[in-house]
Amino acid sequence: MSSVLDSKRSPQDLSQLAPGEAATVRRIRGERRTVVRLLEMGLVAGTRVEVKRKAPLGDPLELRVRGYALSIRRVEAAGVEVGDVAPAHDGSATARSAGGLGAEGAGAPVSEGTS
Repeated sequence: MSSVLDSKRSPQDLSQLAPGEAATVRRIRGERRTVVRLLEMGLVAGTRVEVKRKAPLGDPLELRVRGYALSIRRVEAAGVEVGDVAPAHDGSATARSAGGLGAEGAGAPVSEGTS
């Protein structure tokens, strides 16, 4: 049983997670420009990230980061070391309302005007 726990705690990269799993970003490896771009998009150490889905051939991955959807290539995800992997909680409704995608956000009916 300890080997199962040890394997869950060993570092893995974001590309290894299955849809529906969430993890905490530990660090990002790769070319400087790629690392900077991922950091600018919110993938900083300590951030919780959820894999929402993967394209049929595994590339790109759709992630939920800080309440918004982000798609990155598999090779970029392979450079993101994560830990604390667990099934994601279905907080999508909370994330949508907190991120501005709830009733007032995308998909809400727009009035034609009241003149």
